[in-house]
Amino acid sequence: MVQMYLMFRRFFGDQRGISAIEYAVLAAIILVAIAIALGTFGDQIGNWFSGAADAVQDELPGSMTGDGGGGGGS
Repeated sequence: MVQMYLMFRRFFGDQRGISAIEYAVLAAIILVAIAIALGTFGDQIGNWFSGAADAVQDELPGSMTGDGGGGGGS
C-alpha cells in the first residue's frame, strides 16, 4: 500500500512535461483565435492590404502609368 502511494505521489509530482503541454494548449488557442478572426474579418483584411498595395504602387515613380518609368531600358 505504501509503495502504491509513493508511486502515485511520484507520478503526480513529476512536472517535467507540463510546460510542453501548456505551450501546446496555448498555441492551439491562438490558432483557433486566428482562424476565427480570419473567417470573420478576412474580406476586410484583404481589402485593406489591397488598398495599401495600391497606395504604395501609386507613389512609385513611373509605376504602371505608361510614362516609361520603372527602370530597365535599352
